[in-house]
Amino acid sequence: MSYYFTFMITFTATGHENVLCTHRNTIEFTHDKDLTLHGDCILAVAATYSLEKIHNAHLDGKIKIRMEIDGISDEIIAEYNPLFQDAHEMVIRKTNFVDRRTFAIKADKVAKDIDCRIVEKMKNPAAVLEISITSL
Repeated sequence: MSYYFTFMITFTATGHENVLCTHRNTIEFTHDKDLTLHGDCILAVAATYSLEKIHNAHLDGKIKIRMEIDGISDEIIAEYNPLFQDAHEMVIRKTNFVDRRTFAIKADKVAKDIDCRIVEKMKNPAAVLEISITSL
């Protein structure tokens, strides 16, 4: 008898008036509470993810990153980077580039591809985005 376990990580992040979400190669969630207009890859701030929970989730290979707010959702399929080590910034990349901030690579969507209704909602500082990450 074999068992298949799906591991899930969930966290929240909030909106900010400077959310642009227009970057062509990355998307990011950050623990920072402030955002300048130079952060065009950032969808949400004040992210509550925990590096310890991520490492304990035993993610491997392809993952699904699901974002939801007010009944609107979007998903990113990417490849988990087991070398991810940043407790402050979570970067998801379209490319293969890996550094300590890189949570996932080969993403099928990045900032510019996220549902525009979600991006608009995230321009409100009171907005709360729910993020869940599962292995595929």
